[in-house]
Amino acid sequence: MTRKIFKQFFLALVALLSVTFALTTLATADTSNLAAENVDITFGTTVDADLPAGSLLKLNQPAGAIYPLHNSTGKLLSRGIAGDASTAPSLTTDQIKLDVQSGNVYYQVLPDCWLQSDSTVTLLDSTGQAPTDPVALTLKFVDANGKEIQDAKTFDAQFSTTTDATTLATLETELLAIRPAVTGYNLVSADQAEHVITYHYAKPTISTGSTTVATQPSDPVTTTTPIPAKTEPVAVKGTAIYATKKIGLYTSPNFSKATRKIWYQKKQRQNRPQFVVIGYAKSRSGQLRYKIRDINHHSLTNNRRGYITANATYVTSLYYHQNPKKIQVISGHGLNAYQAVTLHGRKLHHYRKGATLEVKAVKTHGLTTRLVLSNGHYITANKTMVIKR
Repeated sequence: MTRKIFKQFFLALVALLSVTFALTTLATADTSNLAAENVDITFGTTVDADLPAGSLLKLNQPAGAIYPLHNSTGKLLSRGIAGDASTAPSLTTDQIKLDVQSGNVYYQVLPDCWLQSDSTVTLLDSTGQAPTDPVALTLKFVDANGKEIQDAKTFDAQFSTTTDATTLATLETELLAIRPAVTGYNLVSADQAEHVITYHYAKPTISTGSTTVATQPSDPVTTTTPIPAKTEPVAVKGTAIYATKKIGLYTSPNFSKATRKIWYQKKQRQNRPQFVVIGYAKSRSGQLRYKIRDINHHSLTNNRRGYITANATYVTSLYYHQNPKKIQVISGHGLNAYQAVTLHGRKLHHYRKGATLEVKAVKTHGLTTRLVLSNGHYITANKTMVIKR
């Protein structure tokens, strides 16, 4: 076999294997396993949303053409998917994900593999028809007087207002929850109207007696706390919560028997089910829901995603955020004390279950907290391991 013929055979084999792998994997992939969760820092990070069930991606290039794949941050991967216009649509799944990064649109076609939208990729509905009237979403950044303090960001969401209204609303809810940082300003609020999300900012202020003075910070004012509704206690995105009563996990913010995946039964404090908040949504009746990832590492439910209630009667923070003054160790294995707030490095002491300890402060570490003991040592503030006394 000549080198030229071998090369052609090899390329054809790669193309065939790529198509076969893509189609077989899409049939079984758990598309709820998103890698794009970090939407709570400066603008340009990812925002993801489910496309309607049965959505299709039509790959318009000839057979053998390889479409490059990206990871959830937009980085080019070494893998690709072969396209074939004659057999399109070739990629289909119950829930293709939409991912927006700095105005670019990507579609999740495999776990942690995203296909960038361009003229060679067409999004179709479950009937194989192209959505009509694509919606342009715009993000604006204004000061207290309504003046733009940063250029607006506009991208084509590639939704139809008639067929994809629910998905579009979910994406807009996600956008309302992020907190883009603008140098020299604090984010005050966010609102939406006619597919325009407007973030309102103000100069940081300090109080001097009866006078309030605007400050001019030298560093960017960055926060990772989502904007809570005034009447609803909202857990910060990225933080851990646990269930204090029986709750359900649902595939939709509209809770029903049909959308319920499983029940989490009420358990003793040490064994309460734990979750990380990765997003927000509201039901048709306006009830706030948490979009969560299950972090019960020794359970069969570990890493599941879905929606749970945000009612503080049923779920609350997994960590103490105010000084409990005195705590008792309730972990069956006890817990360790450390010199560093990271709880890494040399262990200073091990406290057995039942030990009562004096707490002089609560220290924030990332999106968690630590308890500072009277001797200056650090221990976890996890409520499944310690309890206020």
